[in-house]
Amino acid sequence: MNARSHDRPLFTVNFFLLFALVYLSYFSTDFLVPVLPLYTVELGGSEFCVGLLAGLFYTCSIIFRPLLGKKAGQTGLRPLLIFGSGLYCIAGLGLIFFPTLPSLYLFRSAQGIGWGSFLLAFNTLAINIAPPTRKGESVGILGIAFMGSLATAPWLAEFLQPYLVDYRLFFGLTVLTSLASLLLSLAFTEPPTDKADLPEINRLMFSKKAILPSMAILFLSLPFGATLTFLPLMGLERSFASVGPFFTIFSLAAMITRPLAGVLSDRWGRLVIFLPGLAIQFFSTLLIARAMAPALLLLGGFLFSTGISLAYTSLMALTSDLIPPQERTAGIATFTIAYDLGLTSGSILSGLVLLRLNFTGLYYLFAITSLLPLALLPALKKAIGQKPPPPVTF
Repeated sequence: MNARSHDRPLFTVNFFLLFALVYLSYFSTDFLVPVLPLYTVELGGSEFCVGLLAGLFYTCSIIFRPLLGKKAGQTGLRPLLIFGSGLYCIAGLGLIFFPTLPSLYLFRSAQGIGWGSFLLAFNTLAINIAPPTRKGESVGILGIAFMGSLATAPWLAEFLQPYLVDYRLFFGLTVLTSLASLLLSLAFTEPPTDKADLPEINRLMFSKKAILPSMAILFLSLPFGATLTFLPLMGLERSFASVGPFFTIFSLAAMITRPLAGVLSDRWGRLVIFLPGLAIQFFSTLLIARAMAPALLLLGGFLFSTGISLAYTSLMALTSDLIPPQERTAGIATFTIAYDLGLTSGSILSGLVLLRLNFTGLYYLFAITSLLPLALLPALKKAIGQKPPPPVTF
């Protein structure tokens, strides 16, 4: 790696451009969180159909990501930002002009492909634009962008629901934010990379060195996928006036936790940050399971966000520690695919579980799955011992 990469600043025009386009891209998705479950039911779908819709979105994101990763090895990551934003925008137009349940599945699947392209580019660039000793900090600060979106977009959608009587108006607003993200992607300049750092894209875009942190984040993302998909319906079941404040509290907690987790994991070690995150998420799922009052749900959301933010940021940085630069794209793809697979599985399986259990039983099950990464702890310690992170300069 070029020695100059150790001295380059983190906060550049490129960094802030990436921050802005990440916020806008996530806004396009988060704005529909409280809308799509209700829209699906209005079109004649069941709770299972709601989970299936979310599952299709994430599944398409996963299936096409290896192909997109190969393309990144040939053309760079900036074209993936452009393609992802552009496809999301075009598919949003399809949602406006074809208001049927089959069309909803079709165009959300297309948006899933665009979303996968964008996520692969963003997560890799979050590492590539950072100095080697500030990778965790970069991941944490850029996390503020998409958590800032989750804090504002669902709340705004709920606020506008009494005024935007036609769901197509919601889709139109997401087309505008996707278009703004596309314009910023065109303005973004991908940082130069040394030849030694160019990704050697393997046939499957898979890195064995990233398996352990990827398995851990898969288990931890299961309840997050279910929450993003079914929280509006859980709010109706428990007679909550609004679930928008949950996402606001969730996001504010993440905006505080993620940058701090990144800096501390750079200085103290990845597992020192990961393990408290796992414990906090366990207790938060128990709290959400029993939350029959809005205040308890908000507290559960705050703790849930803190837990998964600590875990995600430290595990993403750990993934970067464990893989050589030439495998970085494949390693980050493996990690983000595992994360999205957890979101997908959480959405689809929750739809099936809710045919037999209520939301209380569902979150009790998620409390159990939150503890599964503990089985990986010995192997994670061994992997870290074999590949220590770079020294941190103060």
